[in-house]
Amino acid sequence: MLEGQWAKSEETNDVALVAPLLADNFIYTGTDGTVSDRAAFLALLRATQWSGVKNEDVKATAFGDTVAVPG
Repeated sequence: MLEGQWAKSEETNDVALVAPLLADNFIYTGTDGTVSDRAAFLALLRATQWSGVKNEDVKATAFGDTVAVPG
C-alpha cells in the first residue's frame, strides 16, 4: 500500500522510501498555504523528525482520473 510506504518513510525518517512515489512535477500545499515543489518537499521531509505517524479510517474518492483523500 502506497500510504503505508509513505507512513513508514515518516516513521523511520527515510526520505528514500517516499521519493519514488512523487512525480517530477509533484506539488505540495502545506496546512499554512505554503506551496512546495518536489525538491523542496523532500528537503522538508529530511528536516522533519516525526514523533509518530498513524493513519486511521482513510477514505478515498475517485473523480475520473483523480483521487481525493481528505484528512
